[in-house]
Amino acid sequence: MVGFISWLTTINIEVWVFVGLLILTAKRKKNAEHRILCGVCGFLGAFLITMGLSLGLDPFRYIRRLSAAEASDYLGSLGSWLMYLIGGFFGAAGLVFLLACLGLSMTGGRRYGASTSPRPTDMATPTREQFNALGQRYGLVAAMQNEQQYHGWYMADCDNGGEPDALYENSRNIDINQLHASGLLYGNPGSGLNASGFGTDAVTSGQRGELGLARIIAHEQLPVLSFWSLYGMDDQGRCVNADIDCVLLGIDADHRVHAWFVDAKNYKGGSDTSYVNVNERCLARISKSRRAFVKGSDGKPYITMSRNMAMQRERWQAALARHRVDARWMVCMVPGGRNGIPDVSDAKWVGGIAVTSPRELVASVRAANLISPNELPSDVVDFFRGRVKQVVAAA
Repeated sequence: MVGFISWLTTINIEVWVFVGLLILTAKRKKNAEHRILCGVCGFLGAFLITMGLSLGLDPFRYIRRLSAAEASDYLGSLGSWLMYLIGGFFGAAGLVFLLACLGLSMTGGRRYGASTSPRPTDMATPTREQFNALGQRYGLVAAMQNEQQYHGWYMADCDNGGEPDALYENSRNIDINQLHASGLLYGNPGSGLNASGFGTDAVTSGQRGELGLARIIAHEQLPVLSFWSLYGMDDQGRCVNADIDCVLLGIDADHRVHAWFVDAKNYKGGSDTSYVNVNERCLARISKSRRAFVKGSDGKPYITMSRNMAMQRERWQAALARHRVDARWMVCMVPGGRNGIPDVSDAKWVGGIAVTSPRELVASVRAANLISPNELPSDVVDFFRGRVKQVVAAA
């Protein structure tokens, strides 16, 4: 009985470690499964270390009917060393469990039970087999000897241009400053790219795309408020530098609030170019008239898509549900000049996000049958205004 009571006192360590780890994981906002896993690992680790220390300090404490001297005679000269080794094993095993628990606690739950972001898909360069399948599907021509090629398929430096896009042409002279004065536009289109880390050419191209889309939205006189260059969210809902190009906000006759989250893209090519999926992460650039891949500035006929929109879609869900906002997420291919818009009818962005043209975006907004944006709830407007990176005062 005395031995049993003595053994019970050793569980104090396990209990305190278990409670401490639960408090630590709760403060770090883990989910319930992660708290349980940390607690179990911590409890087992502390218990095994306690067992190891007990055996190391008194190798024969669990043989209650024998004194230490009698137990030594009974087990032989190697007995005490064997018990020390067993104690060391328990101590080492317990240390492993505690280190595992500490690691789980510090990872923020991202490796277990977390749902903060979609799993990354394959980032590898598209394979020859994938390009062969693409070439056969779209009837591309094989490269002749000494011709520029990619995986055996002819690769042109550029497409054959294309026809001007009416929306782009009609909106080219829209003054963004007047849009700020009207109170229908918040933020500065393209400003978020300055801190993106992209090269100068990429930043300039992206800014041109966002400005072009802003002018198209204004020219079409859609009954929406537009917010430009917004902060993204991390998995705790805090502002991060991940850029959201544009949010269009409107309200319908039933007072349902609608938001269109738009990532504006200004990629190489006119209406003669098609962007099609090579795989889930890459889009190939094809000239329809030349039946050839089209080379980019990096010498490759494809671009790798960012996962930012797919991650942001998941991270905004709670906030949008709280404000009762019906959200649509899309990537919009914007004309880069007088040769029109590349064809994106066969393209799909990471996470299944739709890739559209400005005309399709405008049609989607009009199909919602929106009423005046003056009817939008002030708390919803304030929420989105608070996410804009660079607030421009009305003139």
